[in-house]
Amino acid sequence: MFFTRRLLSLPFSSSISKKLAHYSQFHPSSLNVQQYLDFGKTGTPKSSYLFLKNELLVRLANIMQEISLLPPNLLKMTSARLVSGWL
Repeated sequence: MFFTRRLLSLPFSSSISKKLAHYSQFHPSSLNVQQYLDFGKTGTPKSSYLFLKNELLVRLANIMQEISLLPPNLLKMTSARLVSGWL
């Protein structure tokens, strides 16, 4: 849970920190070409929405977790502070 403690210490609001900690526990889905082709034939807008709704949260949480694990010198850079400020 080191990652969660480190993530919660970032300057995000507490509600966002809790959601990031929750979704960062999941791994992003990996899809192969066949799955894309199958979805193109049988997929619906609703199933696409439901998949992306969760997948985007998982990927964003994992990205923010990776940013929080940067060395302190990199976290002080303008670009890292800018991205952290988006949330």
